[in-house]
Amino acid sequence: MTQDTAETTGGCACGGGGCGSEQPEPAVDRGERTELTGAAGPATASAASPGDIDVRAIPHEHRHARVIGQVTSLVPGEGVVIAAPHAPERLLAEIDADVTGEFTFEYLQRGPELWRVAISRLTCC
Repeated sequence: MTQDTAETTGGCACGGGGCGSEQPEPAVDRGERTELTGAAGPATASAASPGDIDVRAIPHEHRHARVIGQVTSLVPGEGVVIAAPHAPERLLAEIDADVTGEFTFEYLQRGPELWRVAISRLTCC
């Protein structure tokens, strides 16, 4: 995420006006946001669950930007689950460092073929 993007969005979907304010959704299509309710395990060890952002289907050079776009659009209480072919430690560190707000990261599945991580936004702005 570039500094320009963070200033434009205020770090989350609230547009910097504080979460809960009635701000319009950002114009950028970042995909569907998902409420975290408790994730069921995938049908097979290498299959992502419905609703996951399966980064294996995203060209490598766009993966981090796509996930960070999703995370940026979250408001407190919302979350996404990413499915990756390896432990996404660099991506999680990048989110923690570059996206305004506090997040939790919970591994739902740890390899060997698929890692699934729930990312939840606790605070913003």
